Amino acid sequence: MWKELFKTTLPIKVLSDSSSGLAITARQGVGSVRHLDIKQLFTQGCASSGRVVYGKVSGKENVADIGTKVLASKEIKKIEKLLNYQPIDK
Repeated sequence: MWKELFKTTLPIKVLSDSSSGLAITARQGVGSVRHLDIKQLFTQGCASSGRVVYGKVSGKENVADIGTKVLASKEIKKIEKLLNYQPIDK
């Protein structure tokens, strides 16, 4: 819809706390990585074409971590705030 209205596209921004993942995305080809999959080569192509912009996010501020590892109550509250989470009152 954006492209139809403004005749341009916007890049997708992907944030990650994985330095090695970002390094693999930034290079071209397999290099010395042993188990690189087609998915990683696809992300390299998206990065080089500019369709997707990859960036670094601190592990402390990565909202995707809320469901992937054990977090202290304080960390969960911080992520809820970043997500603008509002509990539904009954």
